[in-house]
Amino acid sequence: MNFGAGQKGIDLHLHLYGAVRPRTLFELAHSRNIPIPYTTPEELEQALLPTKPYKLANFLKGFYLLLPILAGDKEAIARITSECIEDCARLGGLCYVELRFSPCFFAGPNLNVDAVMQTIVETSDDSTWDTVGMPVEIVTVFEKAKELGIHRTVHAGENSPAEAVLEAVEKLHAERIGHGYAIVNNPEIYEMVLKKRIHLETCPTCSWLTGAVNSILLENHPICQFAADGIDFSINTDAPRMVNKWIGEELKFCQETLGLTETELEQCKRNAAKAAFLETEEAKQALLNHLFS
Repeated sequence: MNFGAGQKGIDLHLHLYGAVRPRTLFELAHSRNIPIPYTTPEELEQALLPTKPYKLANFLKGFYLLLPILAGDKEAIARITSECIEDCARLGGLCYVELRFSPCFFAGPNLNVDAVMQTIVETSDDSTWDTVGMPVEIVTVFEKAKELGIHRTVHAGENSPAEAVLEAVEKLHAERIGHGYAIVNNPEIYEMVLKKRIHLETCPTCSWLTGAVNSILLENHPICQFAADGIDFSINTDAPRMVNKWIGEELKFCQETLGLTETELEQCKRNAAKAAFLETEEAKQALLNHLFS
């Protein structure tokens, strides 16, 4: 694998819809004659940002705003994918990123789910970045994925209880959990995650903006306990355009606001590389060597 010399960031949990350029959305809306109540790209950018009270419903309003602009348009989907990958490298300083998306949200009358997948995968391939598979929810599909050796990550324990994490591990055979903060409320499940070394893809800023973590107790964020106890977790952005933070700013936030040490943040980066869905141990080692060279 080839890595850019100046790119040392890693992000395992980044939603494609959360990294769309506001100016691109504005241009696409006008070119497709889709009415939007904003007269400038800057107004649209502000509309995409979360508003108080911070909770998941408010956080997702930007998601519902952009979907009608993108759905069913192959060229638009290819464009946002290409731009996202460019921004991951240029703005985020990422040498490795795993984009996640639900193809059904981008499908339309003239573009089915398979075509969406093909568009995003081919665009990613053209950018010389490797691509990981799509998230799915059906238990039988996860079982088949395990049987075929396909990696599995599941959103759980964000705005759902700790039991959702247990279900993801036991029923969906999850190797990684998206978020997982709620395990601090259940000692048995917490211990299971610790002992089994289930990797948690944490997204600290988003956890606050979605209401998954109480902002009043921000300095006591669950990841502080994760770090102290040796839980296998990484720091990620989730939706960099919607929170206005790429991985560098996210790490700075964790250090200055949450109190994680430089050593703990380095361990998070190491955890991320080891948990990356790469095909071989040699590829993981190459990523580790690059990150810490």
